[in-house]
Amino acid sequence: MKLSAIRENPRNPRTIKEERFDKLVQSIREFPEMLQARPIVVNPDMVIIGGNMRFKACKAAGLTEAPVYVATWGELKDREFTIKDNTNAGEHDMDILANEWDAVQIEEWGLDVWTPEEEPSMDELIGEEKNKTSNDEDNLRQSGATASGRNRDTGTLRPQVSRILFQRFSGRDMRLEIASRKAVKYAVENWHYSQNAAPRAYDLPFAVLEHGEFCGVICYGRGATNDIGAPYGLISGQCIELIRVALNGKQNKTSQAVARSLRMVKKYAPQVKMVVSYADPDQGHVGTIYRAMNWLYMGRTVPADEYILNGQRMHGRTFRAKGRPKGAEKVKGSSKLRYCYTWDKKIRKQLQESCLPYPAREA
Repeated sequence: MKLSAIRENPRNPRTIKEERFDKLVQSIREFPEMLQARPIVVNPDMVIIGGNMRFKACKAAGLTEAPVYVATWGELKDREFTIKDNTNAGEHDMDILANEWDAVQIEEWGLDVWTPEEEPSMDELIGEEKNKTSNDEDNLRQSGATASGRNRDTGTLRPQVSRILFQRFSGRDMRLEIASRKAVKYAVENWHYSQNAAPRAYDLPFAVLEHGEFCGVICYGRGATNDIGAPYGLISGQCIELIRVALNGKQNKTSQAVARSLRMVKKYAPQVKMVVSYADPDQGHVGTIYRAMNWLYMGRTVPADEYILNGQRMHGRTFRAKGRPKGAEKVKGSSKLRYCYTWDKKIRKQLQESCLPYPAREA
């Protein structure tokens, strides 16, 4: 039916935010067939009783016609339908979404998953910080760490607003915060196989807390070299590395924590277009987390020399940064498995042309 023959419902109680409306318009442009399954519902007077937002989005998408269902229920049933059609009877299982669905696609399709609640005002943050930070610091101090990360050099990747400490995510008891150096050091030394917090791990680290308990850190940084993104046509700062995932196992889902940390990277470092991470098969790691989140596998790295000093294995760059300490044993490094994640559809399409099938578990 022609859209010009349909009238909007002046008593429609439904509203939509501009960002979500834009996503709806884009969805209709890319997948107009879905309107066959969810037609606009009108009464005999051609007034919409279900699908006002779809009607507006169709017009914005440039459509002149759309599937329409004419209901002859009567005014009482029409009003009932208008309310029930906009009532969500269920909720999404965040764990299944995090592990079985592509977060990039989900967001493009208009579902707000792993999205922070609106931040409180600056005055609320100041007042809340005094009470909330002290409680969280007490929890972390029991683990030898601290939560607030105040009075520290924030670095180029860190949030510019130092008071934004608490990012709450709806629907779960997991919370991510900017981690302090002490929290990073403690978590990596106790819960990461390397037991070494590389200097780059302090660039943009997030502390993971669940039910108020410190579960560890997820650390992002500039990468081993400034041109880490060069093979993908990215300049310095547009590509960073997921350097450490150091968690104690008390978190509900590791992939969920990583997914939320990626959303925080996108929020606090909007210049970043891609994240690279590596799995070490010599440590029995094949990138299970990355597979669960649909990262793209880009192949193995070239083995690099490593050193063992006082029982601790370190990369050649770390060894040289420490001034080439005496007594270190030079050993052949392992070939890592390289995984990439991007929010940019063009870059993802480019990567998909050269990505490889996930390696066998025994890789």
